[in-house]
Amino acid sequence: MNCFVNYALKVRGSLNRLGDYNYIAKREMGDNIPKLIHQTYHNKILPPEIQENIQYLKTLNPEWELKLYDDDEILNYIKSHYPKLVDIYNKINPIYGAAKADLFRYLLIYNEGGVYLDIKSSLSKPLNEILRADDRYLLCYWQNGPCDFHPNIGFHRCIASSFGEFQQWHVIAAKGHPFLKAVIENVCNNILNYNPFIHDTGGWSVVNSTGPIAYTLAIEPLINLYPHRLERDNFKFNLIYSVFESKGIALGHHKILKKHYTQSSESLVLLPFAHQLIFNITRPIIKLIKTTLKMLR
Repeated sequence: MNCFVNYALKVRGSLNRLGDYNYIAKREMGDNIPKLIHQTYHNKILPPEIQENIQYLKTLNPEWELKLYDDDEILNYIKSHYPKLVDIYNKINPIYGAAKADLFRYLLIYNEGGVYLDIKSSLSKPLNEILRADDRYLLCYWQNGPCDFHPNIGFHRCIASSFGEFQQWHVIAAKGHPFLKAVIENVCNNILNYNPFIHDTGGWSVVNSTGPIAYTLAIEPLINLYPHRLERDNFKFNLIYSVFESKGIALGHHKILKKHYTQSSESLVLLPFAHQLIFNITRPIIKLIKTTLKMLR
C-alpha cells in the first residue's frame, strides 16, 4: 500500500514543476500599488448581493477606480496584452470559469497592479487605510485553526507551511512583481501538462493547477527575495472572503453564482476528440479511483 501511495503522489506531483519557461517577459516592478480595484464576473447581469457589494466598494473607496471584466472583456484583454497566451487560456474548459479567472487575475495584476478581489469578496476598511506607501505585495493565510472562522481549510501535503496555502481570492500588488511572474509561469506550464487521468477533475484540479496550490508553491521559494507584507490571515488586512458569509450564509455564493467548479467531473483542459472519447468511456472508473485517492490530498 505504501508503494502505491508513494507512486501516486509522485505521479500527481508532475504538476507545479517550477521554472522560468518564458511564457511572459520579465518587467520592472512598479513602485506602488495603483488605486485600481479589479473584479470579474461571467457577464454584466449581476445578482443583487453582488451589485450591492460593488456599490459599497466604490463608496468606501472614492479615490479608487473599480473595473469589472466579463468573459468577453477578459479574452480581449489577453489578446491585447498577452497574445502569445491566448491559446493557453483557451485550453481551459469553459466549465471551469474559476480556473480562467485564476489565470486572468495573475496576468491582470502583473500588467497593471492594483487590488484584485473575487466578485463575492469585500473590505471592512477603506483601501487607503489598509495599504501602506511601501507596500508592494500583500500575502496572508486562512484563519484556519480548529476553532477559527475557516477551520482546517488550505492544508495540503505538498505545502510545507504549518499555516497552509496563501489565499489568492485577493491579489494585491504593484505591477510587474516577480511573485506573479513565477505564478504565471507555473500556471501556464500546468495547463499545458495537465492530464485528467492523472491530475483529477473538479475542485482539486483547479486548486492544484491554477489556484492556491499553484500560487503558493510558486511564491514560497521567492518569499525572502522580494518586497511583500505577510499577515496571518485576511482579517489582519480587513479583507472579507465572502459578503454572503458576513451575512451568516455559509458558502452562499455557491447557490447564487454560476455553477461551482467543485461539482464538475469534466477535464480541466479541453481534450482532443480521441482523448475526450476515451475519457468519457473510462469516467466511471476514474470516479472510483478519484474517491480512493482523496487521501493523497
